[in-house]
Amino acid sequence: MRLIARFRPSPAMVVATLALLVALGGTSMAAVALVPKNSVGSAQVIDGSLQSSDFATGQVLAGRETITRSIDGPVTPKALDDPVATLAIPREGAYVIWAKAQVDNGNHGGQCTLIAHGIPNGAGGIPDLTKALSFVDSPTTPTLWTTVVHGFASTGGSVDLLCAGMSKQAYRVRNIKITAFRISGGS
Repeated sequence: MRLIARFRPSPAMVVATLALLVALGGTSMAAVALVPKNSVGSAQVIDGSLQSSDFATGQVLAGRETITRSIDGPVTPKALDDPVATLAIPREGAYVIWAKAQVDNGNHGGQCTLIAHGIPNGAGGIPDLTKALSFVDSPTTPTLWTTVVHGFASTGGSVDLLCAGMSKQAYRVRNIKITAFRISGGS
């Protein structure tokens, strides 16, 4: 009888244990019921802590003045004028746009053309166009970089990256990234 009395909890211990169970149960239920699966909100993210590797392939990342798109690939263009990646520019203004891509052409080199285009003065105008070409003609699988500066009208526009191999054999493009930095607003 003395042994049973020795392990009998006090009323304060019973109340404290019940309070702990209720608190833990409520927190667990809120965590399951209120937060969607695999989600993170703004409150949980520290500014500048996210890297491009934290996002899914092809997912568009957007900041206030920066737009970017990454595609790991490989991408096999069907024709020379078939873009390996496109980036939509939703706002007017002047942008510095750079792109990089790795062309795998059996170590025969490659080339990429970055094309920024929009329609000045609204729909129906003559499309404006800015191109920049980057190429490597050597026995490598090059990573090509190219940059353009372009002004988009109020309707915005888009940027296309076209890549090709330097030989007639099949080629693939991977590690593609296009980034546009808005450097000034429209008129």
